Amino acid sequence: MSFARRLSRVIAELPGSDVALAKALAIDRRRIHNLRHFRENATISMGELDRLDAHLVGRNGIVGAISMHHSLFATLARCRDIRFLLGTRLHRGIGSVSVFDLEAALGVQEKVTQARLAAQLPLHAFHTSTAAAGSPRSVPPAQPQNRFSALLSLGSPRSNPFAEAMLAPVTGEGTRSPIWLGFPDVTEGKYGLVRRCEGPHRSIGVDRRVFKGDAKRSHGLVVAYRCAKGVLRICCLGTNGQATLACVQVLPQATLDVADNGERALLMVVEANSDGPDGAGAVVSRNIVLERFLPMKS
Repeated sequence: MSFARRLSRVIAELPGSDVALAKALAIDRRRIHNLRHFRENATISMGELDRLDAHLVGRNGIVGAISMHHSLFATLARCRDIRFLLGTRLHRGIGSVSVFDLEAALGVQEKVTQARLAAQLPLHAFHTSTAAAGSPRSVPPAQPQNRFSALLSLGSPRSNPFAEAMLAPVTGEGTRSPIWLGFPDVTEGKYGLVRRCEGPHRSIGVDRRVFKGDAKRSHGLVVAYRCAKGVLRICCLGTNGQATLACVQVLPQATLDVADNGERALLMVVEANSDGPDGAGAVVSRNIVLERFLPMKS
């Protein structure tokens, strides 16, 4: 992406109307509009660049704001509207959310709020949608269709009906999925997102690579991409609750960002180590063991 286009995007992301920003930077409103929409005739003077640099002090000035090395978490933090997609299970007739998924969602809210406060940006709007585990695949609900909206799905397809629909552009429909989660108690499925694995412990597969867990080690996947309307979609799915939580906790450590053209998805394999047996205990360490891009299938 060119320097000019990145600068235009930075100006477009600044809060406030064209009129308010024009007053803050002492630039004509029509020129602000042209700069925000990357019009060919848009111009900005050296003095105006200085004022813009001062206005962006919370983001380390122009240089920091237009850096090409944005991380996935930084992209998420720039979204104004974030919706969590969670699976629920019935407990005594009442739908309940996994304690690991709840901790993950609260952790995201805390970290992105701190990031926006540090950058002097308005606070987020957070929303939550739930679907009962075991129900048919659920389509994510409608939300603002723009670059500043994000959907964050937590949990594997076994616990979250939204996960499969969220991952369909990456896994494909009716084709062999390049990523999969393996469970020893699955009785069918050789090519889909959820498969039967050999041995007593759960595993993760990426193409021909297999990441096997054990009694205190589990794995998860982070898949992130932009859909056609620009909405950021992030799926954090683990072979158990600890792995899903670890996927969310490592988001600030991601060194790559989602592709803007929607032609490939960012993929991370995360390893989680807990102080208890599979499915129990707290996460004591987590790290990214693979970070790469995957081509989109649709």
